[in-house]
Amino acid sequence: MPHIVYIEDNEINATVFKHLMSPLYPVRLYESGESYFKEMGNECADLPIIYFLDLNLGRGRMSGKEILDKLNELECTRVVPKVAFTAYAFDSDEMQYIEEQGFNACLSKPGLKNRMVEVFQRLVE
Repeated sequence: MPHIVYIEDNEINATVFKHLMSPLYPVRLYESGESYFKEMGNECADLPIIYFLDLNLGRGRMSGKEILDKLNELECTRVVPKVAFTAYAFDSDEMQYIEEQGFNACLSKPGLKNRMVEVFQRLVE
């Protein structure tokens, strides 16, 4: 079943995102890259149609960039769009830098629903 994956360690941000995006597709939330990859295992079945990745997931956890790199190493997830979702991208230069790191797009938090849906539709539909 098509779905969205959002990896976010802040419960409030995750809940708001799910509320805004679930009318489009079901949203599966993970608090860390480690929890996502553990559930995914070595299987390439039931992949999302898009990933939204928080860049700063806290000390001792994979960063959004590390998750991106691991997803891009796997042939089956390499083609799935990946969006950086961060509170730290406030100017266009920073957002451009993040996209140059390999993300398909970058959104700043708090996200505006119109902008989130626009990016989603551009990358998926």
